[in-house]
Amino acid sequence: MITHPLFPTLVAEFHYDKKEDFKNRFFNRVLHHMDDHGYSMETTGNVNIHLDDELSDLFDFAASNAFQYLKTMEVNDEFDLNLVKTWLNIITEFHTPYHNHQDSHLSFVYYVQIPEGMDKPVNFAIHEKPNELFHGMTNANIVKWNMWNSPTWFFNPVEGQMFMFPGKLYHYTSGSGSGSPDMPVKTLDDLKPRRISIAGDFVLTYKKRIGRAYGIMPVSNWKVYRQ
Repeated sequence: MITHPLFPTLVAEFHYDKKEDFKNRFFNRVLHHMDDHGYSMETTGNVNIHLDDELSDLFDFAASNAFQYLKTMEVNDEFDLNLVKTWLNIITEFHTPYHNHQDSHLSFVYYVQIPEGMDKPVNFAIHEKPNELFHGMTNANIVKWNMWNSPTWFFNPVEGQMFMFPGKLYHYTSGSGSGSPDMPVKTLDDLKPRRISIAGDFVLTYKKRIGRAYGIMPVSNWKVYRQ
């Protein structure tokens, strides 16, 4: 039999060779990215980690990886990458629920710190199961998971690792947490037992105004209205 993976999803993996140096600089800066209550995440509005000059090398690395991702997909070079937001996930028991970044085009997660025993799998999942011949077939009848029958795949992350994936791809973190928010961070000692990652979203815009039915025109072509 000749097999053709017609509908794959590219999840790219990268490893940062400056992970220890970055980790040290990160801990020198992380408290500057906390709110008054000791939290830092997407919902607290702390979404500008990439604007911190002392941490900019990681985001240069992410951009380089994103261009490599697009090249692997044979996408032409007519796009700018806009890193629109970055935020922290600092967790112990709390686990990341099933979600996606539908408002972005390309997303990434980078693992700054993973204490022993905190390498909970990160799972990537498709919302539909294109190879499920009838409802419930894959859950009840599959002998061994492979690329043809699995709607979910997982990785056990390590420090210095970055995953890049389409923003619309669903993902979540496995774990047995209570689902309640973790305690706030007040000192660097509070961070020692916690798993820390940085997530970010890219939006692609054309470099110049172009005659295409799809895609976002360059920011220079936008006219902003406010109420």
